[in-house]
Amino acid sequence: MLGYLKLGLAYLALAIVIVFLTRAAPVDALLAVWTTAVAQAPGMTQVAAGLLGLSMVHSVLRRPEGARQIVIAVIAALIGTLAFHSAFGLIKTSMPYIIPFWADPMFAELDRLMHFGIDPWRLSHDLGALLPMEAILPAYLSVWAFPALCVPVFLAAFDKDARRVRRFMVLYVLAWALVGNVLALVFNSAGPIFYDRLLEADRFAEMIAVLKASPLADTNIPTIQQNLWIVYVEKGQAFGSGISAFPSVHVSVAMVTGLYAIERSRWTAPFGVLFVVVIQFLSVYTGYHYAVDGYVSILVMAGLWHWLRRRDARTVVVPA
Repeated sequence: MLGYLKLGLAYLALAIVIVFLTRAAPVDALLAVWTTAVAQAPGMTQVAAGLLGLSMVHSVLRRPEGARQIVIAVIAALIGTLAFHSAFGLIKTSMPYIIPFWADPMFAELDRLMHFGIDPWRLSHDLGALLPMEAILPAYLSVWAFPALCVPVFLAAFDKDARRVRRFMVLYVLAWALVGNVLALVFNSAGPIFYDRLLEADRFAEMIAVLKASPLADTNIPTIQQNLWIVYVEKGQAFGSGISAFPSVHVSVAMVTGLYAIERSRWTAPFGVLFVVVIQFLSVYTGYHYAVDGYVSILVMAGLWHWLRRRDARTVVVPA
């Protein structure tokens, strides 16, 4: 985890450079991120402390001599995550100043072609009419937020398999940095919910009307989407700000979680698969993403996982 801490700090340094090169008010953006990090720190510290406490009980029962290393790893994971996500947010919000949104028409048309002439949002709402959406919708933000922010701390506290920890830390970092920054920058797109406002069109006017009449209207997601647009228009910086559709970070992080569940146990594997399916479905249902955004995230993360597992299998283990 000390390597992850160093990576998080280096990533943050890179993000600061990008902000100063691309933003009209870089100091304001950095102050906003600092305020966010300070606000997040107590909550994340409480979660880390809870996980650490459970881990200490587990460690004392099984391997008491490893308690000190676990404490150090959890602290490094906590600080590294605060730095890493501050960097991610800065870069994500700065992307339209580097490469303007251009790929939405391409992805909207590709989505329709891949689904036999039907926009996937229609299919998702047809399915949603048969499901208890009030119970499912919290998974997109509230449930997803735990693995999104706490995977490093969880791995540091509970997983004693060094290879698996290293493998999933690599996947976790790439789920954000590669999928959410690099690929997202190259194929910069805003998503169906912002398509019409961005292009001054009515391509998704019916979808927006359906969303307003759906169970989604009773959640805080419409407010979050509106705030994202306001921050974009005002060229500001806020917690969770930054508009980006392709590929889907929600799905890439869900894949990290699902793949970890698959590796850990055949009992947890079905829950991991279900989590990925639910997040992919909700990413389209909420209007945040084209379906292809999630498909690509699934393929990228599955491919990386397969490659990392094969690489680890070829590595010779030297006895201590």
